[in-house]
Amino acid sequence: MEGIIHGNRGKESKKKIPKLIKAKIINLIERNYLDFTPVFAQEKLVENHRIKISYGSVRNIMLEEGLYKIKKRKKIRYFSQRPRKDHCGELIQFDGSYHNWLEGRASEDEQCLLLAVDDATGDITPSLDKNEGIQAVFSFWKNYLTKKGKPKAIYLDKFSTYKVNHKKCS
Repeated sequence: MEGIIHGNRGKESKKKIPKLIKAKIINLIERNYLDFTPVFAQEKLVENHRIKISYGSVRNIMLEEGLYKIKKRKKIRYFSQRPRKDHCGELIQFDGSYHNWLEGRASEDEQCLLLAVDDATGDITPSLDKNEGIQAVFSFWKNYLTKKGKPKAIYLDKFSTYKVNHKKCS
């Protein structure tokens, strides 16, 4: 049975902080760094008092003495994805996105991709235009209505579809 028991069992660790130094650290933290986090307190002990001690040791001392409390993490709120609509044309999501879609093969550097996505099926209807202005959007919807009919609802982003924000829109 002796072979299983470690030889240092029952002995104090060689890395244990001496009681006088620990008392000095506690005293310094209570007087000067009471509202500090362990990381900042450890930095100040090294910087101002030349006491080289690890962050973990300072944290453990502060926890033992009640000088620091671990804060509970905030609950992460997850937004649940809403279910897709049941029928084709029930909801169409529409947006425009500016980018160099043709990678310099067109006369203009930047084009606007107008895109409608059917929420029920995921079918997309794309169109490239020079901007997301009223003429381009109305032309897009005229073509859409001719080919696919009138949707029950259209979801637009809350930012810029019918509010001119881009320098190319006139």
